[in-house]
Amino acid sequence: MSEDQNWATVIPAYNQPVRLQKTIENLPRQLRNLIIVIDDGSSIPLQAENVEMIRHEENRGYGAAQKSGYEFALSKGATHIALVHGDCQYDPKAYEPALPLMNEFDVALGSRFLSDNAVGMPIWRKKGNRFLTGLANFRFQSNHTDLHTGARLFSANTLSKAPLTNFSNDFRFDHQLLVWAIQNKLKISEFPIPANYEDGVSSIPPLKAIKYAAGCLLSIIAP
Repeated sequence: MSEDQNWATVIPAYNQPVRLQKTIENLPRQLRNLIIVIDDGSSIPLQAENVEMIRHEENRGYGAAQKSGYEFALSKGATHIALVHGDCQYDPKAYEPALPLMNEFDVALGSRFLSDNAVGMPIWRKKGNRFLTGLANFRFQSNHTDLHTGARLFSANTLSKAPLTNFSNDFRFDHQLLVWAIQNKLKISEFPIPANYEDGVSSIPPLKAIKYAAGCLLSIIAP
């Protein structure tokens, strides 16, 4: 990894203080330089040491939490930004071997479908992910395995150019950002990452999942 990489870690979080602490404790050393936790309206305000805490008084949405975190990271001069979920769904330790990818790429995605890291993933989520990722690959002539992962690495240049305010404040934000990156021919890589789906891990509710899927379809068909 280049010595010129100055990392910030953006962690959207909602409730789940124990899992947040576990996430922070398992971050690789390189991702501890600037840790930004966005408490998106938790019923009891989250607490964590040695982090920058941004609090949304009300739950504004997963996309809104990312926007707040990225804006803060960019304002602090980060050259690279990691997105890490606060419920420890994606193994923070798995980010470390992927960091050197950012010497060559604009975006790196943690894929659950490399090395069969999707074990335990609900079948409806797996099939939906495969369908939407395949459709996007067909539409944009790309070749990705997991365009709906929440484990992501970005260059600051990528996020500073992306029209983040134009994207949704909800879960659709993730896909809108990647469609923008693909359309603008940014260099995107993938790395394997384990994910867990045990009780207590946050999961998008069925109605919101349908809304998310519809939004993804719209962004693919008419980006």
